[in-house]
Amino acid sequence: LGLNERQIEALRLMVNEGRELSNKEYGEMFGVATRIASRELVQLVETGMLQQVGRGRSTRYRAA
Repeated sequence: LGLNERQIEALRLMVNEGRELSNKEYGEMFGVATRIASRELVQLVETGMLQQVGRGRSTRYRAA
């Protein structure tokens, strides 16, 4: 599916531990800019693996 290690680890946390992540949390967890975090999370939404909850600054992502 072309996922990177960050995306795989975030997906694992969401599925196994039932976590939700924001762009900011993802970026802090993996040491990347929020722009990169947003792009990678949106890619996971587009593949159907994640679900976007909310909009704007309150957007969170969880396993679909």
